Amino acid sequence: VYGHSRTGRSLLFNAVYHPVRALVFLRDVYLEDIRARGGDRAREIGVSQAPDGTLRMPLRIEAAGPGLDLVPVDFLTDAFAAIHESAGTAGVFHIVAGRPTPLSDIVAFSSRLFGLSGLRAAGPAEAEGTPRTALEAAFDRVTEVYRPYMSDCRTFSADRAAPILSRAGLACPAFTYD
Repeated sequence: VYGHSRTGRSLLFNAVYHPVRALVFLRDVYLEDIRARGGDRAREIGVSQAPDGTLRMPLRIEAAGPGLDLVPVDFLTDAFAAIHESAGTAGVFHIVAGRPTPLSDIVAFSSRLFGLSGLRAAGPAEAEGTPRTALEAAFDRVTEVYRPYMSDCRTFSADRAAPILSRAGLACPAFTYD
């Protein structure tokens, strides 16, 4: 579950936001190194700032599975209310987007929003086939608790919820840059 589909407003910054916050934290650490101390630490791990201000961070982010099934909080609450109000509803109802957002899209959106380049989603075979860089190891440490979430391949069926949501005119909006 992420923020509101139209405003982006969120009261919590966990789940999908935590790895993005880790990227911003690393960006800020290396920008500070470049601006205040000449950038020796940044250069040491291949981080550099382009003339346009973009920070190049060579970082592979492991992307296992099809992506994340992201649901905005406003859709979740509307769907919950529709299911709750539906006569004869009992049992388990999966409220899902029904289509995964590829991690590569989330990486691209984050790069664009936060002025980053050099980030890319890498499949498990590539991630395992070459050693992790110091920057990748730092990112992995900060996001370790979310790795199972980021690589979860389960698909939840919306068969029970879909007819109710359809009758209520509810459809989960896609997760986009906007």
